[in-house]
Amino acid sequence: MSLPPYRIPPVLDLCRGVEARAREQARAGEQTRADEQARACEQPARTGRVPVRLLLVPTDARPCTRGYLLDLAAATGWPVESPPAEWLGYRREPGDAQRLQAWAAERATDGAALVASSEMLLYGGLIPSRLGRESLSEIERRIDRLAALATAGADLYLAAVNLRIPLSTDGGEEPDYWPAHGAALHRYSVARDRRDLGEGHDAELIAALAEIPPAVLEDFLWRRRRNLLANLHLVTLTAAGRARMLLVGQDDTAPRGLTRAEMDATQALAARVDVEGRVHLTSGADELCLRLLARLVNDRLEARPRVRVRFTFPDDRRLVPRYEAQPLEDTVHGHLRAAGAEVVDANEDLLLLVHNFSGPAQKEAHDQAPGAEDAVLSTVSRLADARVRSIPAAVADVRYANGADDQLVRHLLRHPEALGIVAYSAWNTCSNTLGTVIADATIALHVRRGRLGAPDAGAILRRFLIQRFVEDWGYQAIVRKALMQDVLPHTGCAYGDIAGEEGRFEEEARARFEADVLPAVRAAFGPVEIARLWFPWQRLFEVGLEVA
Repeated sequence: MSLPPYRIPPVLDLCRGVEARAREQARAGEQTRADEQARACEQPARTGRVPVRLLLVPTDARPCTRGYLLDLAAATGWPVESPPAEWLGYRREPGDAQRLQAWAAERATDGAALVASSEMLLYGGLIPSRLGRESLSEIERRIDRLAALATAGADLYLAAVNLRIPLSTDGGEEPDYWPAHGAALHRYSVARDRRDLGEGHDAELIAALAEIPPAVLEDFLWRRRRNLLANLHLVTLTAAGRARMLLVGQDDTAPRGLTRAEMDATQALAARVDVEGRVHLTSGADELCLRLLARLVNDRLEARPRVRVRFTFPDDRRLVPRYEAQPLEDTVHGHLRAAGAEVVDANEDLLLLVHNFSGPAQKEAHDQAPGAEDAVLSTVSRLADARVRSIPAAVADVRYANGADDQLVRHLLRHPEALGIVAYSAWNTCSNTLGTVIADATIALHVRRGRLGAPDAGAILRRFLIQRFVEDWGYQAIVRKALMQDVLPHTGCAYGDIAGEEGRFEEEARARFEADVLPAVRAAFGPVEIARLWFPWQRLFEVGLEVA
């Protein structure tokens, strides 16, 4: 059996390809990409100029991607514009990429900063980037239009995501063939990478290939190559000064697979062309725009916050979290560097407490059982000590995937001395949590110092903190599990599709919040109500909440 023709292009070939494309444009009488890039590099740096007009184009319209971003941006006090939610598509239905690019072009003038998901501007969203059939040449034309925004004077902070290869056979966010062939494609990906690294043998690769129809494999590899080349073009335009920063994320990954090889190729190109360190490769996806917002704030304020990191289980900080491919400690430090912070051992501006997991592997929040109370009390003690020293503290609760540590949160809510924290998060993956808590803490730190902030910034940030407890702990660790066990089996619905029964689930969720979550939150924060509750994608995985 012949092996499929999938090859990660060598870096030199990629560079030659970009140069050849520029020469073709020149022969056609067009302005070359090189000339445009040179002018962009000659533009004076806009670092430190405030205020700034924020233009925000999120990954999709969900609360965790659009809502969190708008909430934290509002706290800066800077003018904020974002396209209407209905422009951003819905699940598999793409947003109108060309309409969104036109929206950005109308506003991306001098003094503006665009924080944007490249998937939304190129494909109509993250999920559509996994499904669409746009040609590479069409995507490259859209990249050219995106790059032109810098010429108008705007600072570009861009997020991109390398295509995932989930182990799950749930096809809700993947091509139609995923339920039938996703597991085999995942095995193929791992076997291919292991063989290329000299760790595996042809036999396991051939066995995986035997399970995959040729047309499915062809589509799978074609889309991966297209999206990889698009991301590599984003690397070159960023390295040439057209964007202030590019974050290339990877969600639902593993230490071996085509995702690793593609990220290595992207890193190799960045190492070759990105002399100013504008390109960062990272874990994560949904939180990338939040992290870019934190970096933008630090850039504009010419700030480099000093952050001290402490782990609940320091001996386990090198373990690899679920859905990610590198040790947790590396992810934490990478997130902080990308946000423009400096990791220190003393004289910190901010204490980041990473409530991590102990071996052998990170569990899901719905599988948690009471753990070592000493570790939780140690975290509470460190928070109390930071408050005594007037050091702002933030908590990244990553002991479990997809939800908070119930034991930790109940201790926090019972100890007012620990509630001096400026940020808390515990949703989905480690990177989702870290990106959110670092962005929140960055803005809170500058608000406390009087360097930025809306008149009601304190109230905005307090409400965001309360909402993190209500949602990341209350829903993800408690209410969602109850809905799955006690309600879902009696509805005829599936976990990923509750269409037609949303009202019933909303009513049951409100009752569970009132009984099991809000009493503890009110004891800590005073009157708290859920003003609105909905399921934005008609599934139980995430919830939309507004607290008052």
